[in-house]
Amino acid sequence: MDENEIIDFINQKYSEWNNPVKSLVGSLVKRQIGTLQIDDWPISLRSCTIEQLITTLKKANLQGSLKF
Repeated sequence: MDENEIIDFINQKYSEWNNPVKSLVGSLVKRQIGTLQIDDWPISLRSCTIEQLITTLKKANLQGSLKF
């Protein structure tokens, strides 16, 4: 795993957002990253690939089952 490549990709995508959105998302994400406890996540989330996670989130979004 190339951590720098992952971080560079996320930073590049983040830089494309509008400033108000970027500011809000940035502050929320930075606050939440420090509180993440991987052991509290269900095994299905801990063991899925990023492709599976994105596919699941896209499907849930289309179905309207995400509550945010």
